[in-house]
Formats: sequence, structure tokens, C-alpha cells
Amino acid sequence: MAFNRTKRQFFIDAGVILVILIAAGVFMLVKGNDLPGWDIKGEEERIEDEEREFEENVYIRDGGSLVMENSTLSIRSSFDGEYGIFVNGDSTLQLNNSEIEGDGERYFITADASDGKNPRLSFNKSRIRGDSEMFVRN
Repeated sequence: MAFNRTKRQFFIDAGVILVILIAAGVFMLVKGNDLPGWDIKGEEERIEDEEREFEENVYIRDGGSLVMENSTLSIRSSFDGEYGIFVNGDSTLQLNNSEIEGDGERYFITADASDGKNPRLSFNKSRIRGDSEMFVRN
């Protein structure tokens, strides 16, 4: 039985959403422990005047912050939703004259504002490029 493009795209999108939900669930289960990937916990990390490539998740949590100045962060995924950036609680992702780009499949940026926390996303003369999705959870 041949699916028309609409049904096929529905199943692809449903699969991507499932992968993202599983990744977010794993993050919530282990958010108090060390996480696989770049874990920015309670401190400020800066990327200035450089280009970086990642093949892992970036977790910003417990008051941590990632500040990018005149830089590019490339997220290299092998499949849709494999990697992304999680901003959890009272943490900050700040881009100044910078960009985040996907170099491959779809990536995501998730801000989790649950438990009365206030994640901050700041984009000043910056952009998000490539096949990306942004989620806010409260």
C-alpha cells in the first residue's frame, strides 16, 4: 500500500516528536546528575570569536549560562532530533552577533520553565539556522 506524501510526512514528524520527547524525558530523569554531553551547571561558559562543532547535547542548568560572542555553534546530528540544547531552570542562553546552525539533521532548543524557574533566551543580532525546532515547557 503506497502512502501519499501527507501520510508519510505525518509518520516522519511523529517519529521526530517521539525522539524529542524521549530525549527530554531522559534529561528530566537525570537533571540532578552529570549528563552526557556538554553540561554547563551553575557557571558561565563563553564562546568568543570562534566556530565550534558539537556531536552531543548541550545542557545549561542550575543557574549556568552559555554566552556566545561573534561565534558559530554547529550541531552535527546523524538523525532528526538526535542532539539539541536544553536550557533548564534559572539558566541562560545568550547569543550576541552569533549563530547556532544545524549541520545535518533537525536539532532542537528546549527551555524548561517548570517548578517556578525562569530560563532566559537572549538573541541579539543573532540567528538560528538549519532545520531546527524550539520548545518551551512550563
